[in-house]
Amino acid sequence: MGSIGDNSSGGNYGYRMSKAALNMAGVSLAHDLRPRGIAVAILHPGYVRTDMTGGSGHVDPPEAAGACCSGSTN
Repeated sequence: MGSIGDNSSGGNYGYRMSKAALNMAGVSLAHDLRPRGIAVAILHPGYVRTDMTGGSGHVDPPEAAGACCSGSTN
């Protein structure tokens, strides 16, 4: 939803803008911290079952958080 180049459906303006802004912040932060040897990662937990998704996500919140922390791709 935060990709400018891959937006074939439109809509969801605020949500898309917030995701694009987060991507830009990550790129800028990575640029600024690179000389200090600090890596920046922005993690996507997947399509999570929450009130926002109407419970229609693919994973429950604890599973999504665990996968982000452990590096699991299940």
